[in-house]
Amino acid sequence: MNVYRCPVCGYLQIGEINFHFCPVCKTPAERFGEDPTYEHFAHWDAKSRMMIEYMAETGHYYLEGKGTTRKFLNMDDLLFMAGQVANPPLLDDKPVSTQVILGKTTAQPIILKTPILNAGMSFGALSREAKMALAKASSMVGGIANTGEGGMLDEERELAERITLQYASGRFGVDDRPPPGVFTPESGRLY
Repeated sequence: MNVYRCPVCGYLQIGEINFHFCPVCKTPAERFGEDPTYEHFAHWDAKSRMMIEYMAETGHYYLEGKGTTRKFLNMDDLLFMAGQVANPPLLDDKPVSTQVILGKTTAQPIILKTPILNAGMSFGALSREAKMALAKASSMVGGIANTGEGGMLDEERELAERITLQYASGRFGVDDRPPPGVFTPESGRLY
């Protein structure tokens, strides 16, 4: 039985070609060539079949020195897009701004000196000291602290210049009245 290979995508046709275009890449069937390297024992080469047979007989995986026996792409197969190097990096003596503005079109945008936002980790998951340290660190770098779902500590609020307040569906650690300066959608007013 003859085996034909598409020169563009590598699609294999076992047996006669009964189509006009490659089913994968639509290359004309006239461009298909006979593939003499194809082995008719499925798609495995002799070395792969030997490894599979060894693993089936022994129940152990195939070991070989210097890592795996599989062939991988090498560095010559990498393509670097020129768009990534269109703007060369600045020299060491040039100032670099890391400022980020959240909500540029809002009435009160948030301007961060450094685009670092702490992940939401609640009091209980973290100790009081850890929460205070994160709040202080976020203020020092110009980022935003995050309360997590366990409520906000008074010390955390004092130390954080900016803070994201999270309310869990179970309202863990939250009393009936929100902290001062917090807008509540339910009441539509700023406390």
